[in-house]
Amino acid sequence: MKVIGLTDNFQGSAPSGTANGFPGIFLMADSTLLKDGKPFFVPDFSADMVARPTFAIHMNRLGKNIAAKFANRYYAEVTVGLSIVARDIEQRLSAANLPTALATSFDNAAVLGNFTAIDQLTPGALNAEVCIDGNPVACFSSEQMSIDFNHIVEHISRYYTIKIGDIIFCGNTGHELPISIGHHFTASINGNTLLDFKTK
Repeated sequence: MKVIGLTDNFQGSAPSGTANGFPGIFLMADSTLLKDGKPFFVPDFSADMVARPTFAIHMNRLGKNIAAKFANRYYAEVTVGLSIVARDIEQRLSAANLPTALATSFDNAAVLGNFTAIDQLTPGALNAEVCIDGNPVACFSSEQMSIDFNHIVEHISRYYTIKIGDIIFCGNTGHELPISIGHHFTASINGNTLLDFKTK
């Protein structure tokens, strides 16, 4: 099982480089996943940690070189995911032209909500809201995506075999939410709460 992240993929997100017009891709180990409402324990190796929310899709078929027009056959579920980033480490590594995996792919850095069937949320756009302690702090929509789910799957499957259980975090929305001890995060899509966890 792979956890695949995109860099920037939403209107208004700061560009961090593209390859042939496509956002950057990075891989995360399965130990980066934090799910089922388990708390996030803030590590002590960073003094500037943020959460970058996005949509995440769950792959349910094996495939390679998948055309966009067939890509919706390979996933059926979506949720809200938070990519937690040690921003101070990321900036230091980027300034030295070094890979940023230490800042983006540490244990529990990929917080995942409960998946829900996309066909139960459509027709229309997917509209997500993230709250901290009950206060809305980020809103984003699938209509703001530069590259939609189907073309994300098409592009990634050119380079990696898509396997059952793979998870794709669909790109930085431009929101950076502060992470500190004692916060309660919730997130929903079209009014359905899918993510609920606390920081400790």
